[in-house]
Amino acid sequence: MPLPKSWSLSLLALMACGSPDPQKDGTTPDPEPHTGTPTTTAESASHSAEVPPVELADFALSVDPDMVLMVHATFTDPGAEDAWVEYRFESEAWLVAPTISTGVAVLLGIPQETMVEARAVAVVGGVTLYSEPLTATTGPLPPPVLQPGIVTFEEGLASPEGYAMISMATGDFTFEAPYVIEVFDRRGRVVWYRQVPDELFSFYPSVSRDGTHIWFDAEDIFGFARGPQRVTRQTLDGRWVVEHLTPDAGQAYGEGPDDSFFYELRGQSHGIMQVDAAGGITQVWDCDAHMASIGRPSEECQLNATNWDETRGTVLASQFSNSTVFEVDLSTGLALRQFGALEEGDPYTFVPPESNFAYQHWPHWTPEGTLMTSTHIPCDGEPGCFEMEGQHGTQIAAEYVVDDVAKTITRVWSHVSTDRWATQIGEAYRLPNGNLIQGYGQDGAVCEITPDGETAWEVIWLRDRQGYRALGHLTLIDDLYALNRGH
Repeated sequence: MPLPKSWSLSLLALMACGSPDPQKDGTTPDPEPHTGTPTTTAESASHSAEVPPVELADFALSVDPDMVLMVHATFTDPGAEDAWVEYRFESEAWLVAPTISTGVAVLLGIPQETMVEARAVAVVGGVTLYSEPLTATTGPLPPPVLQPGIVTFEEGLASPEGYAMISMATGDFTFEAPYVIEVFDRRGRVVWYRQVPDELFSFYPSVSRDGTHIWFDAEDIFGFARGPQRVTRQTLDGRWVVEHLTPDAGQAYGEGPDDSFFYELRGQSHGIMQVDAAGGITQVWDCDAHMASIGRPSEECQLNATNWDETRGTVLASQFSNSTVFEVDLSTGLALRQFGALEEGDPYTFVPPESNFAYQHWPHWTPEGTLMTSTHIPCDGEPGCFEMEGQHGTQIAAEYVVDDVAKTITRVWSHVSTDRWATQIGEAYRLPNGNLIQGYGQDGAVCEITPDGETAWEVIWLRDRQGYRALGHLTLIDDLYALNRGH
């Protein structure tokens, strides 16, 4: 996809993720033929060159007025054993949209201002019936939604997921609302969006742990917003929505067990709260008490991560102002381990010492039991270095092995970025295929990097008037229809 005219080629050349010769090929593979019974995946359906008999009545299409990239389909179901809607918009192969109720489906994954052809299909008594095909055209993206630009896409190197979801500040100045959550394909075409209400911020949009919907935070850490802070679960079509209020929330949110959430308490007191599936709220960690016990001020309790690990039964509480992460045991409410720059308390020793955290973001335990985070380089006496944020100009995705006997945390792998780096926010995590997702936060870019250090995918957004574009968490998605099931 061509980049917006306002983006100069010199910008793309200067802002690469390290690839010496970025490719600007944003193609995606043609869909594979679908055979057999349709599933909840929008996979391709085989079709005959002959026009099938028309026997289904009252088929209709309409573009959603609020999310203009989604098309609603309805038809009269004749008591079918199975039914679905087939649609296509850029190839001859049909895609499959499962019904969400009798005679109702939604068509997903369609870019802006695109004509889509669709027909209803039903199986009655072993005979496949069709409706007359109809067309509808999606609308243009509304002004708050920003189209990404693809600098590099090496399909053979990239993870196989075809879509990604991310949040971003779309105002003229850094962190300025409105915030928008968008889903886009590997070619940079937005196919779904949701504006965060009430001028609230959102940094952690994610696919739910059970894979049936998405969730997102809506927070007011700077006091600019109008409405209450909350966390929302929803299907992509919005027919199922669950909201929980999160009073006195700070920045950090993370999904927990049994449809609960952990979030940072940042009011008159500080800590970690858990809101359960019914909306009930309990405190699971008292940060004020812990910091007082080690002689540190409660102002350092501000968090940028509350990431839960099911295997360990703990939450990682990431304090950015002192570059320290505490692992909180949910069964006792106590901090079990302490990693980072803070010397008071009971810190683990970093090996080597220069691998210590500096303004870390998105710490989490990997499936292999290692600790991974995005961090900067500690100041170590460097002139002009800000201790709270480490050295500017370098961002590191770092992986550590923790030894509880020796009380050490040893860096065993890292990827260093110097051409891009996050002044604030950012993340690093590994994909199932071994590739790294490196988010550059306020620098307005995300890269997918292979174990050999090659850039498989690089995405950028147009910067704001201050030269930034604040991005939240990015999640890759392989099946949009899986996220439209809900509970």
